[in-house]
Parts: sequence; structure tokens; C-alpha cells
Amino acid sequence: WYQDSLTVGNQQLQSLGMFDAFLARLDSNGQFIHVLSYGSSSQDVGSGLDIDAEGQVFMGGSFFGPGFAFGNQTFPSTTATSHYLLKTGPLSTGIKVFSVPSALQIRYL
Repeated sequence: WYQDSLTVGNQQLQSLGMFDAFLARLDSNGQFIHVLSYGSSSQDVGSGLDIDAEGQVFMGGSFFGPGFAFGNQTFPSTTATSHYLLKTGPLSTGIKVFSVPSALQIRYL
């Protein structure tokens, strides 16, 4: 995650609050392809990442406060801490974000 601003490749990111999360995609040579940034006026963190054999990316994390925004979607929080799961297809196509009920525990690996 980052605070205030962050430059990734050729893109400058501006946080929406205290901390925002980001997901950067690099090619097999480590060259920047693109970056996704998301957050809220409070703290938003990415805490787990996995890539499957087909190149789909799965990222989990937490958001604190009233909720967080990803693109044109807003995910409200009903408790002080809520969780999310982000999934992208190969080359970051077909992005889906799911809010996970706070009653469930996320185990950090």
C-alpha cells in the first residue's frame, strides 16, 4: 500500500486517504505494464496475493472506515474493519471485486 502519492512505471498515483492499495502488473522481464489503485478516505491495504497457472491474479485485503471505492464500484463497510477479494483475468482483464462479510475471518499467510 502507499500514502499520499506513488509513481509506478510511468503512472503517478494519488491516495484518496491515509493509505490506498495498488496492484501493479509487470511483464516477464520486469517491465511495467499497468497499475490499478483503489481506496477510501481511511486505510485500505492489500495483504495477500496469488497468481494461478492461467495468469489470474487474486488479491485480498482489508479496508477501514466507511468503505472503499474500486473504479465506479463502492463497497460500504458495516463494521470498523471489512475485507475484500479482488480477481483479475490474464493481463488484468475481467476485474471483479467482492466484499467479504466482516463476520468471516481472513487468515493471513
